[in-house]
Amino acid sequence: MSQMLDFERDRFLELLTDALRCGPKSPQWKDAVEKLRSMGGAEADDYQLLLRAREDLEAGLEYRSIRAGAGFTRKVMEQIEKEPVAGARPLIPAAGAIAILAGVGILAVLVVVAVVLMRQPPLEPGVAELQNMTFPRTVLLADLGVGVPPELKTFGKAPVLSTVVKGIRAAEATGAKDFVGGGVHLADPLAAADPLAIEIGLNLGKPGANLDLQVFVGESTTFDGPRAMSAKELVVDLREGQFAVYRPDGTMAGSLVKAAQGRNSVTLKLDTKNVVIEANGTTLYAGPHGLSADGLRVPGVRFLARGGEKKLDELSVSKIRVLRP
Repeated sequence: MSQMLDFERDRFLELLTDALRCGPKSPQWKDAVEKLRSMGGAEADDYQLLLRAREDLEAGLEYRSIRAGAGFTRKVMEQIEKEPVAGARPLIPAAGAIAILAGVGILAVLVVVAVVLMRQPPLEPGVAELQNMTFPRTVLLADLGVGVPPELKTFGKAPVLSTVVKGIRAAEATGAKDFVGGGVHLADPLAAADPLAIEIGLNLGKPGANLDLQVFVGESTTFDGPRAMSAKELVVDLREGQFAVYRPDGTMAGSLVKAAQGRNSVTLKLDTKNVVIEANGTTLYAGPHGLSADGLRVPGVRFLARGGEKKLDELSVSKIRVLRP
């Protein structure tokens, strides 16, 4: 019976992951949202509903949990006041009840903190080494405010210079119902044997839901399909104001981190096995990256835009820097 429950949970987790990757209006998104709503999901925003359900399942929890509803404390206090006194003092006066409720609240906070800490195990020795490694040698420093240098190569629907901020942005995807991808990548792939660091500078305004940015490290310079993706990629995805990390097998890794309005920085440090990814100094993920240990490294950025998006200048990339130890 437990094996059947685990199987159903894995299938549901896979559905949620596919929905988040494919985005709104996709069949996966619609199926996942309908299933969660039928289970009583009360979040007004579909995106937050999917994220919360996915995080609960990854933590080994059921999506639905029992919580005190609105007005719970007030109702408890009213019930206490209505208790018959029968000539004797109440065993638990109102002040005592408040103290008990406060203690329960503190305990709940401690439980939440413990769960969060359990989700973030100590770094392995190799990851800790990589996190502290310095990269003094610059392989590429591209100022994209003046255009795309020859060391970078465009692919897919090539990005264009922004007319509002310094950097490149997505090209218009007029009439496209699905996301159309395009970006730039390092023209000459690097060997995976030596550690590598990538620094991306980007600007975030208030883009619509039809615009996405991905910082990636792939193994090939061949990009296929409308979204212009290569076969095997480690991806840092910026969508609707939040950073997320996806391994080459499509699984989500690490924590969601809210992006800042204005300038943001994304840094990746890779060796043959592990990666440390940070956004604005906060660690998104640290652990195995899932890329081949003896393959190539092709770093780059990709814009994904869908027809109807009018705020293309609200998301741009101003700098790409590639470094070696």
